[in-house]
Amino acid sequence: MKNLVIVESPNKIKTIKKYLGEEYEVLACNGHIFEMKTSGQFGLGINFDEWEPIYKPDSSKKKIIQDLKKASKSADKIFIATDPDREGEAIGYNLIEALSIEDRYERIKYNEITEEAIKKAINKPLKIDINLINSQKSRRMLDRIIGFRLSNLLARRIANPRTNPSAGRVQSIALKLVIDKEEEIKQFIPIKYNTIKAESEDKVHLFNFFYKENKDFDNSEWIKPEKSKQILSELIGDLVVKQVKTSTKSDAKITPLKQSTLFKKSGMSSKNVTRILQELYEGLDDNGGLISYPRTDSTRLSETFINQAKSYIKKQFGNEYISDTIKGFSGDQDAHEAIRPTDCSLTPDLAKEKFNLNEGQYKIYKIIYNTSLQAIMLPPKREILRYELENNGHWFKLSGSKIVFDGYFALIGKDQQIELPKYKENDVVKIRKYILDENQTNPPSRYNEGSLIEAMDEIKVGRPSTFASTVNVLKERQYVESVNGSLIPNDYGYIALNILKESTKDIIKENYTASIEEKLNKIADGEMDYKIMMNDFWKDFQDKINETISENKEKVKLQVEETGELCPENGAPLIYRYNKKTGQRFIGCSSFPECKFLKPDPNAKTFYKRKKYNTKEETKKI
Repeated sequence: MKNLVIVESPNKIKTIKKYLGEEYEVLACNGHIFEMKTSGQFGLGINFDEWEPIYKPDSSKKKIIQDLKKASKSADKIFIATDPDREGEAIGYNLIEALSIEDRYERIKYNEITEEAIKKAINKPLKIDINLINSQKSRRMLDRIIGFRLSNLLARRIANPRTNPSAGRVQSIALKLVIDKEEEIKQFIPIKYNTIKAESEDKVHLFNFFYKENKDFDNSEWIKPEKSKQILSELIGDLVVKQVKTSTKSDAKITPLKQSTLFKKSGMSSKNVTRILQELYEGLDDNGGLISYPRTDSTRLSETFINQAKSYIKKQFGNEYISDTIKGFSGDQDAHEAIRPTDCSLTPDLAKEKFNLNEGQYKIYKIIYNTSLQAIMLPPKREILRYELENNGHWFKLSGSKIVFDGYFALIGKDQQIELPKYKENDVVKIRKYILDENQTNPPSRYNEGSLIEAMDEIKVGRPSTFASTVNVLKERQYVESVNGSLIPNDYGYIALNILKESTKDIIKENYTASIEEKLNKIADGEMDYKIMMNDFWKDFQDKINETISENKEKVKLQVEETGELCPENGAPLIYRYNKKTGQRFIGCSSFPECKFLKPDPNAKTFYKRKKYNTKEETKKI
């Protein structure tokens, strides 16, 4: 064997081997082959003198490591083809050390699993980026320190937790966002306002009352309730057209997709979206990937894809549909591309037919495909018509638009257009009746999984590879519940966050976590020494946590919930209890441990056991 290619996922093996031919053997490491020890000071598994994680081989990867060592000994050259992010770089670095191939390896990076991309990467090999390694291991040590120490703090302070309590640099901020939103909803005071509409005699059009200058509200159509009845009483007869305005306006340009936006657009659970993205990236039926690397916070598109897309758009719709500018930017996480299709000619319907996509796969691929091509097309242009009408000093308006250039609607279909009547100034519009509507403002919406991930991304907390698993941890720990898609914090989540905020005032804050992300980005760019950053962090963190630990505070007890039944063995009330490892709810006697009666809860939600996944996303602790 002359060449060995090591990838992360075994699902890539057949496809990449097909592209490279018999001269290449392709094997998978199944994510991280090392894990951090839990020995040493505070059980953190860190060499504090050198600021190095203390690793040990993952016991579940013993056979994989043996096979990789055997294959690497007979290979002339080894290509490290792990994913193109910091975690992938770290996995590659550990492979180099474990296999002792420092003088025989090449690092290859590819953003899509296509023949062209794989062969191009092989022909332009790199070396491991030590700055990315330093950034990744700094993040790993930071998260281990904060997660372990704060989780231990919670374990000491909560008397009867439903699950083993956990905290973390990113996880706890996500919980804080959910609870802050819930508090905002609780404190919300609705504002009452009215609106008035004029219904045309033919019952086709509704004209909206508006103020030329509204001093009561920002919205020109809102009327104070106490004023509305007087206005209504003064509206007599028909409306007179006072002004006809026409203008032209283009719709908004479309921004290419980053992962957090896709989570929100999909309306699906983050866990399902993550799985589908990986399936589409790795490809179906060994025919290559349908999309580019999905764990990205970038909205830029490569020049290669832009040129391919422009050629496709020109052929399908015409040169006049191509935009000269693309709305996007490079993200902080190694500036990956946006998520995009790998082949513009593979439309969603063709992909569904060719690969037998299921409903979820088709939905996600369609969002990615349409958004990517829309970003390279000109937006639709509209001719806007607006009428302003008057009755007894009170003003009404009616506006609509017609599409004069369909732009990216040529790809996705036009929206419905409402045809307006043709009026001239001083025309009289016959009115059938004036309608008063009583309204009030609504509280802000709770987060769902997608909007929470988007919020985390906006404030630079977390990273694309861990957004979904962060949300899953909140649900698994039972800090929040998903009700009709909305994330609602419960008493356990409130207690956990209150203890953390009370004990670590300066750590469970968005700006603190965001500042760490900024420093990690500087380390990745070679602009900061990671050891100096870790030393500064450790001193500051120790001062804060030691002060907290020295305080002798009482434990907080979660309120137990009675089932309404009595124990058949001693007559004590039966209560709901929880398996701390799995979170599964069951029914037990309130006099436990004196009485050990228990039975299953027929109404309990099924919680899956946490398991060790092969993909790196699921193995990382937040």
